[in-house]
Amino acid sequence: MERIQWVHKRFEGWAVWTMSGTGGGLPRTYDPNRVDQTDDVRAGWRNSDPAFDASALEIDRAIAQLPAELKRTVMAAYRWEGGMQEIAAALGCTRATLHNRLCNADRRVRDWLEARQARSDVIKQRGIFAIYT
Repeated sequence: MERIQWVHKRFEGWAVWTMSGTGGGLPRTYDPNRVDQTDDVRAGWRNSDPAFDASALEIDRAIAQLPAELKRTVMAAYRWEGGMQEIAAALGCTRATLHNRLCNADRRVRDWLEARQARSDVIKQRGIFAIYT
């Protein structure tokens, strides 16, 4: 079974987001060896792109909807250290099973995102918008 590459890229972005300190991952830290950090990062704040954060949050919600086994597989594959063989061993499965689970997670996340977009399109067509007063 083939992985869905655009979902894979979104998972990679999600992993960076969760590990960076804004997505419920590790705390915000200053690394003196990194030269690309801005003053706000040195002061303890991550310089964040709202569009990237929104995209990662959307994937985070999609991952939350996965069955427990697939959720754990995605978290392991994208956040744990080690190669696929080590991750498969830690999960108690073969590499083929790990790959199959990731393919299933890709399809479910793709379907969830497409359904969410379809609901959004219907709301836009009907002109139903939240009004805050």
